[in-house]
Amino acid sequence: MVADFFILLPQQKKMERPDSHVRRFRSPRRQERRTIFLALAAGALFVIPTAPVFAQDGGWTTPVSISANHTLPEYPAMALGRDGKIFVVWDEENQLPDTRWRQLFFAEFNGLEWSTPVALSDTGTVNWTPDIAVDSLGTVHIVWLGGTLDSSMTLYRAFDGFTWSAPVSLPPLWSFPKIAIDHKAGIHVVANDGYGVSYRRCDGSAWSAPINISDSLTPAGFPAIAIDSKNNVHVTFHASDPTMTRSTEIFYRKGGVEGWSSIARITTDSMESESPDIVLTATDRPVIFWSQSNYPLPSVKVQVSGSDGKSWSVPHIVSDTTDSYEVSAATDGYGHIHLAWQVWNRLTRRGGLLYTNNSKGEWAPPEDITGNSAFGAYARPTLRFDKDGKGHAVWLAINESPYPGTASILYAREDLAMSVSEKQATIPAEAFLFPNYPNPFNPSTTIRYALPQRSHVTLSVFNTLGQEVASLANETQEAGYHDVKFDGSGLASGVYFYRLRAGDYVASKRLILVR
Repeated sequence: MVADFFILLPQQKKMERPDSHVRRFRSPRRQERRTIFLALAAGALFVIPTAPVFAQDGGWTTPVSISANHTLPEYPAMALGRDGKIFVVWDEENQLPDTRWRQLFFAEFNGLEWSTPVALSDTGTVNWTPDIAVDSLGTVHIVWLGGTLDSSMTLYRAFDGFTWSAPVSLPPLWSFPKIAIDHKAGIHVVANDGYGVSYRRCDGSAWSAPINISDSLTPAGFPAIAIDSKNNVHVTFHASDPTMTRSTEIFYRKGGVEGWSSIARITTDSMESESPDIVLTATDRPVIFWSQSNYPLPSVKVQVSGSDGKSWSVPHIVSDTTDSYEVSAATDGYGHIHLAWQVWNRLTRRGGLLYTNNSKGEWAPPEDITGNSAFGAYARPTLRFDKDGKGHAVWLAINESPYPGTASILYAREDLAMSVSEKQATIPAEAFLFPNYPNPFNPSTTIRYALPQRSHVTLSVFNTLGQEVASLANETQEAGYHDVKFDGSGLASGVYFYRLRAGDYVASKRLILVR
């Protein structure tokens, strides 16, 4: 089994417009102790990290501010593009008295430096809670709640590297939209619709009609979305339990070419489980995580499904760090799981941002990656991993001095916390052929596969007629993760297939060469 996992951030239970004042982040909304839990399939290995440690040399770089002289930013989101590019979007409250409009800002890292933030929305409008994704061709896609205080809905824009498209409204989608891109560059968006959760997709030419995926569950909201290797859509959300006076539960639904599955209820403990998030393992196993209140030791919990995606395992503790909030998780190209979350000390009124991973088969002790004592609190981390397995994080940092109540968007990257060779040296539990990256590509792409034991390996590329056009491997290889570069310079544009044989394991995937 290739393990993965994720985490989540506590939000308001009611479907309200997000409060725009950044000062509320100086302490978390809820004042309970929290613990991080992990649910694994039977027989999986897990450990409970103890006290957090501070980042050492070779961990994470010193954070840098990417919001320049912007003093009231909020809700950052990040996506990784090709050639080392990083894209970050956030909303920001205006600083004029007696007004309540918010603007959307965007910054880009070109591999050398961060750009000056640019506004993506007009003054006098209201823009909240953006999300961002990048497709395989490098096009940037963003969604957010936009409009006026009296009339707003989810808006969408795209950036091809030169110009931004005009905003497109996506009714009835409303607040806290989330976006994901499939392997055919299809765009998928979910959001609160005021009472439940709605979904829309775009195939590149037109947007589909909205689908309410929460059915009769209401109020329902704060959805999260992920797309698997077969372009199936995985969505999780929280909704009230009509049989309980103080209970919100976590639900899951899967959609694809055959329609939507029935809604699965993930939690059954009649607690306040809120704001779920979801990530997929290398074998397309969904992992759902959420925060939970009203418990003797309130916690952030994580669950992972069985291999068929229908049964859910019992949560297990990942970290017993108390007062844990607003967590994000990601997987790297080797199937390892990485987590970052906010912690808060109510006595000292200071916080941190902790990070851990299971790269060596067990959860490492959390380390504080903030590295800056000038900030008093941290919120809303976003964690992503690039094709080389290096982590990137952005988060909101609240100033204590010299300007209390203001904030900054900070960025840090993993600085050889674990080298590529070390990650490749870990032994996977099963053979697996990963999707090539990038895809589509021109002229080269990387094919990655996992071997649980020493095996004779053949890796070949075929055209649509079944003719072999390239032999990339035909040898005995050691257990671990392997990368092979395929150069299609001598081939015509079109669809090709690559096939891996390793012992009894055989798998094929499609790649697209675009000139």
